[in-house]
Amino acid sequence: MEYIIEVTDRDEIPSLIIQRTVAIDHLREEVSSTLEELYQYLASIGIEKEEPSFVAYKNKDMMHLSLDIGCLIKGPYPGYGNIKNSFIPRGKRVSCLYKGDYKGMGDAYTHLLSWVKGHQIQVKEMYYEFYLNSPLNVDSSELITKIELLL
Repeated sequence: MEYIIEVTDRDEIPSLIIQRTVAIDHLREEVSSTLEELYQYLASIGIEKEEPSFVAYKNKDMMHLSLDIGCLIKGPYPGYGNIKNSFIPRGKRVSCLYKGDYKGMGDAYTHLLSWVKGHQIQVKEMYYEFYLNSPLNVDSSELITKIELLL
């Protein structure tokens, strides 16, 4: 598969998040249930679900992944319980798009990290996956995920 690598600089983007710690074996279920919780909250305050949803990975400990699971928002909404206002930080990032089932995303990460290393770019430990469509709307082979590494 061919991956297009892009370096961009963007402003801070507001978001709503729920923080979770999860083992990699339970990641998919945890992300799905957490996004459902977030979308139910938005519906309860009369806000239509906003896209894209995302996961911010704050460490690389596969047994205790520290995550921010959330969605982008247009402005601040009141938090509730474990739902918090947050933001995607401003600044430079390197990204690539991956098309396909989430299980096969490792190749995109390998390609992106190889590109970063080859260009001698320093990345921060935190990285993002933005889910540009949903398995509720398309076949898993048509899922599109944008992977971003912060510089």
